[in-house]
Amino acid sequence: MKPTSPLQRALQILAVVQAVLIVIMAVVWWRAERVIAPASADAEQTRPAEASPTSAPPIPVASERPATAADPTAARSPTADSAVQSARAALYGMATGVGGEPLRDGVLWLYRDGKHVGTASGDLAPFVFSGLSPGLHRLRSRVADQLPIDRDVEVHAPATRLDFEFPARWVLSVKAVTPEGKPWRDSLGSLGLRMMDRGLGALAFDSPLNGDLPASNQGEVEGGLGPFRPGHDPFDRSATPLPKDVLGLLTLPPGQPVHVALILRQSVIAQQLVAADQPEVTFTLPIEALQAKLARVRVRVVDPQGLPVAKANVACNDGQTGGGGKPTDEEGRVVLENLVPGRLDLMIRSRLANGPPVQILVPPGADLDLGDVVLPPPTPVEMQIANLTGSGSLRIHLLDPLRPDWTADQMHFSIEGAGVRKYDFFPGRYAVLATGAEGVAMTVIDLRTVPPGPLGFELRRGAELRIETNFGAVMAEYELASADGVIVRRREVRSAASEVVELPPGRYAVRITDQSGTVTRREFELPAGGMTMRLP
Repeated sequence: MKPTSPLQRALQILAVVQAVLIVIMAVVWWRAERVIAPASADAEQTRPAEASPTSAPPIPVASERPATAADPTAARSPTADSAVQSARAALYGMATGVGGEPLRDGVLWLYRDGKHVGTASGDLAPFVFSGLSPGLHRLRSRVADQLPIDRDVEVHAPATRLDFEFPARWVLSVKAVTPEGKPWRDSLGSLGLRMMDRGLGALAFDSPLNGDLPASNQGEVEGGLGPFRPGHDPFDRSATPLPKDVLGLLTLPPGQPVHVALILRQSVIAQQLVAADQPEVTFTLPIEALQAKLARVRVRVVDPQGLPVAKANVACNDGQTGGGGKPTDEEGRVVLENLVPGRLDLMIRSRLANGPPVQILVPPGADLDLGDVVLPPPTPVEMQIANLTGSGSLRIHLLDPLRPDWTADQMHFSIEGAGVRKYDFFPGRYAVLATGAEGVAMTVIDLRTVPPGPLGFELRRGAELRIETNFGAVMAEYELASADGVIVRRREVRSAASEVVELPPGRYAVRITDQSGTVTRREFELPAGGMTMRLP
C-alpha cells in the first residue's frame, strides 16, 4: 500500500476540521432558529449522525434510496424556489470500500439539475461538499477498482451527513501473452508500439459482441458492465504497477458469468466466456492478432495550384492525443503507419496554412489513401462577444467538411471579456455557438472570404434543455444540431447521465448512433420555458 503523503494528510485534516465546523454551524443555526431541518422523504432509511459533545440536534442524513431521475416538470411555487436558493447547505461523510476498506485517490462529483456543483478527490474518508443549495442532488464517482456510484442524494440545510460503502465487486485480472508465454506489453515495446497499450484493453458484457463497437474519437473506449484499469498507464503515476502479463483489471458486479472482449479501441481482437468471480482470464494470441488491426493512412498535401507542399506536418490523433505526426516529403506525400483504428482528427500544419478541421474514419487494418488535400490561404477573422463579462467560449464547426465521409471536428476557443480576438480559419462555412454568463448566441458565418469587419455576438438568455441519457452498458453517441446545421453538442456516453445546456428556443434535431452503428434521427421544438429530452 502506498504511504500517505504529507499533502494528503494535510488535506485529510482540513476535511475533518471542515466537518467539525459544519456541526458547530448546525448548533448555532438550531439555537437561532429553533427549527430542525425537515427529514428526508424516506424517513425509515435515515439515521441521525453521532451526537457531538455539545449535544447538538440531529443533522439530517442523506437518503439511501436508489438513484432515480428527478422530475424537471414538477411544479414549485416561486416562494419555495426563493427560499431554497437563499439557503446554503453542506454534504459530508465517509466513503469506504466493502467492510470499511479505505479508498485512495478517488473522485466524487456532485450535480444539481444536471449542473456540476462540486468535486471531492483524494482519500474519501471524509469528504465534504459545501456552499450547496438544499434539494435533490446527484452523486457520481470514479475510484480505481470500484464499481461507480450514481445515486440521488437529498441535501438539507445546514448540513447533511452521508456515510456509505461502495458495492461489492469482482475484480478480474485480464492477461495477454503470446503462444510462447511472452507478455504482449513486452512485444509491443520490441516492435516500437509501446504507446499502443493506451488503446488496448478489455470490456465485459452479458453476451458476446457480434462485431466491433461503433467507431470512436476517444483514446480509450469505455462501456460494458464495469470499468477497466490499464496495467500500465504512463499518465497515471499514482497507480500501483501490475505484472507485465496483466493488461489491466476489470471491476465487475459479482456472481454472474461474463463475456470478456479484448479490444483495440472499438476493434474486437478476441472474446472469451469467463465464469463468475473467476480471478483471472488469459488471452493467448500472437502479437500479429493486434498488428492486423493497425491501419495506414496516405496523403498528399498540395497548394491551390496543385503544387506539392513539402515539410507540412500531418498527424492522425484521437480526441485525447495531440502533436506527433510526420512531415511531407518534397512531393508533398506522407504515409502514417501503425495507427489505432477509429475516428481520428486529421491535422495538417504548414508554415503558411493549415488543413480543414475534420475527423476521418480509419477502419481496422485499413490502407487508406486520402489522395490530395488542398491547403488554401487561411481567412483572417476578428471576433468578439460584445456583452461578455468574465469568461465565455466559442464552439465552432465546419459545416462543409469537404468530403462525404469526413465529419467536422469541433473547435473550442475560450474568451475573457469583450475584447476583439483574431483567428485564422480554413476557408468555409462555420456554425458558431457563443456562450457566457449572460446567455447564448448562435449563428452561421461564411468565411470563404474575409469579413469586412469584426464578427460580433450578443448573448441573450436562452432556454434550458435537460438531456438525460441511459444507453445501458455500451457506448453510444448523440449529436444535437439546430435546424440550420449548428452542431451544439456531440457526446459519446453510456449508462445513465444528464446535462443541461442553454440554447436559443427553436427547432432542433438529435442524431443517435447506437452500439450496432444504427443511426436514428428525430426533430423537436425547444420552447422558451425549456424542456427535458430523454435518450434513447
